[in-house]
Amino acid sequence: MKKYLFLLFIILPVLGLELSRKRGFLPKEYKVFFKSPKSLVLPVQIRDVTEKSGIIFTHKLIERTLKDIQHIKPWVLGSGATVSISDVNLDGFSDVYLTQMDLLPNKLFLNQKDGTFRDATAEFFPPDVNSRWISLKPTFFDCDNDGDQDLFINTSDCPRLYRNEAGKKFTDITQSAGLSICHTVNGNVVDVNSDGLLDLIYASYNIYGTEKQMDNFMNADRSREYHAAFRNKGQCQFEKIEKIGIEDVGLTHSIGVVDLRGINRKDLWFVTDVGTDRLFLDNGDGTYTNSTDLLKTAFNRHGMAFDVSYDEGETRPSVYISHVFSPSFMVEGNALWKMDAEGELVNSARKMGVSDCGHAWGGKFHDLDLDGDEDLLVTNGFVSKNPKKDYLFPLALLGMTNRDYMRHARNWPKMNDASLYGYQKNCIFLRDQENFGVPASANDFTEDLLDGRAIVTLDVLKNGSPSILVANQVQPLRVFQVANNSGNNWIGFHLRGTCSNRDAFGTKVKLLSGGKSQLRWYYPSNGYSAQTESSLLFGLGKNSTLDEVDVRWPNGHSEKFNGLAMNQYHTLTEGAACAR
Repeated sequence: MKKYLFLLFIILPVLGLELSRKRGFLPKEYKVFFKSPKSLVLPVQIRDVTEKSGIIFTHKLIERTLKDIQHIKPWVLGSGATVSISDVNLDGFSDVYLTQMDLLPNKLFLNQKDGTFRDATAEFFPPDVNSRWISLKPTFFDCDNDGDQDLFINTSDCPRLYRNEAGKKFTDITQSAGLSICHTVNGNVVDVNSDGLLDLIYASYNIYGTEKQMDNFMNADRSREYHAAFRNKGQCQFEKIEKIGIEDVGLTHSIGVVDLRGINRKDLWFVTDVGTDRLFLDNGDGTYTNSTDLLKTAFNRHGMAFDVSYDEGETRPSVYISHVFSPSFMVEGNALWKMDAEGELVNSARKMGVSDCGHAWGGKFHDLDLDGDEDLLVTNGFVSKNPKKDYLFPLALLGMTNRDYMRHARNWPKMNDASLYGYQKNCIFLRDQENFGVPASANDFTEDLLDGRAIVTLDVLKNGSPSILVANQVQPLRVFQVANNSGNNWIGFHLRGTCSNRDAFGTKVKLLSGGKSQLRWYYPSNGYSAQTESSLLFGLGKNSTLDEVDVRWPNGHSEKFNGLAMNQYHTLTEGAACAR
């Protein structure tokens, strides 16, 4: 009898999950998960041009045995593939930087201005980079406001800071920089006190406890040990900010910076796993208020990516957070948050049609066909190994046990060569006026089955048709070329701050053309394990006139720029009339 009761205990929850996919079993608010998305014609061609580009790189995982958790290593070390874009040699064309989770050199590929790249790692970096620790998210920013891009790298040990020497090479200045905290994984830059210097905010994703190995994961890592803020004193010298109001950031996958209320502030959104995201609103005086209660209705519990877009005529942004979706086990889906007139955050992802994309990771808004509406690109898939072995079922059974049992890593089933949310296609959500749809036909990006993590766009030739780069976990990087034959017009901007931080992170650019307005938030370092190109690209559709470009710089100063030619990039510099 006990044997049959045990089998019933195992079978009933799984049966319930399967029934939840059937019509009539889901709560009304979740039924939209299973509606067929609207099919739209893909307005561009997307082709895999990795070999042609010259960016030949495979992300690798350290072979060292991990005590107590070796049997679940693919899950524990299932993220970390990165890609960051920056013009490191100051030639006006963006270059590509890639990191390793093995004791191998990270790679820098220089743009050759002809659609190809070459490996220039040895020219720019000392040979010991990544020789003693594995590298995680890198961020390029001008920490001394001298006009070139310095490099901050999170690592498995302590973060590293490299100063760019006039576009010729990088010098390790970690020892003199004053960055004292270690064990960080993700970070971002933000001018906390509006002094024109970018400060550092970073946090950890540390699941590994000391007593039962998985304590931090089960407790969502609520300690204060692994997050910090450092004020930039100038010349790439930093000091820890002791009282800033940031606490309990959880297991952080990425840190987003956004003006959530549309009042020219730099709010911080910690995208977290195993629980609700953490939100800290900028008080305007260098401190933050914990406002996570605004996310109290969040059903989504496994956040990864962060990106921002604006609906036409809106001053408050939509914030995209990627999450996990599986019809059988995980119906949370992606989130698309916006603050309403009453100051409440509303998730419209299901209504807008962007909730369902499998085990989603990186997310990037990008106007594929230059029609003036930003589409959404999402990378997908977790661990793709033996397609005939699925780790999801034993993992689901583990989840039915008590929390203390799960805290012991030895109780987790061995992964061996099993797949977990494996062999999933990437997603494209095409903006169709109010909502989004999906391509009706296949393309190389959405047919790709690699385990995508970071995603960026890069206008290799500066012709208004950026390529898509995807860093895949323990797999080769992929480069996808977007061929736009729509004939739509476009305009691009590079931004330079003077009173504001020189990188101009946190600038808003509003464009008016043909009666249509577009607003963009400039923050290239917001990506999940990624930093996208340091420029803004606006699609103008068939409009032949550009009425106005209104730029609001991070310090609050606004300027208008007129007489700008279409179908080319322009450098906009903050005017001399500004003041901090």
